[in-house]
Amino acid sequence: MATIDLCRKSLVGLLFGLMLLTNSGCGDTGKSTLKGQLQKSDGSPFALQAGEQAFLTFCQVGESGAINSEATYPAMVQGNGQFEVIASGGELPPGKYRVALQILAGSAVTKSGTPKQADRLKGAMSPEKSKTEITVQPGSNDLQIKLPEGA
Repeated sequence: MATIDLCRKSLVGLLFGLMLLTNSGCGDTGKSTLKGQLQKSDGSPFALQAGEQAFLTFCQVGESGAINSEATYPAMVQGNGQFEVIASGGELPPGKYRVALQILAGSAVTKSGTPKQADRLKGAMSPEKSKTEITVQPGSNDLQIKLPEGA
């Protein structure tokens, strides 16, 4: 009977030790998560209009200020303007990012018969032209991103 109690106490001690190791950051990946809300330039919530789709991408910016084309992270944008990075397991490295956004709408057809969609922002927030940059901190990030005038 004493042997069973000793085994139980050892097992409880082992489990407690594992919990402490897990909670102390030993399993930390050094990555960040990112979600938030798009806002109009006046700070009010941004929402997509009927028939629109938003393509939001966070492009990592290097020390030189150039975009690292191999470190881009797309985010899913809901109709109410809320977004979340879900690609790459929902994680991205901490650092500086340029915000690229296209808002596509329309069902016009080109001469070849393929659907044609126009970017409501007219390329103003392409990776090369966007002036919107954010800093992603380690851990969980919940950001409000203001869009340029006219978005």
